[in-house]
Amino acid sequence: MVAAGGTLGAFFATVIGFIFVLPSLPTWTWRIPFFIGALIGLVGFYMRHELKESPKLIEEKSTLKKILLLSFLNIISKRFCVLLEWELWEQFLSTLL
Repeated sequence: MVAAGGTLGAFFATVIGFIFVLPSLPTWTWRIPFFIGALIGLVGFYMRHELKESPKLIEEKSTLKKILLLSFLNIISKRFCVLLEWELWEQFLSTLL
């Protein structure tokens, strides 16, 4: 479905591009898509700030934050251990040489 949306979007962009370069149209017609985009942006802004999220989504977000934090700490601790091991090995080798 996503691939079909991209294909349809490209098709409509091509059609609109051909329409807007016709010599019979006024020179300001290139601004129309920007006005339409601004309207879509305002609607999206309104929806983003005025609609409430479901309790299930809020619960899943908090669970996801915990999982991400634990994953981050796990990765950092592994990298720290590898770095510490390398430094100790390097110090040990430098005393032998």
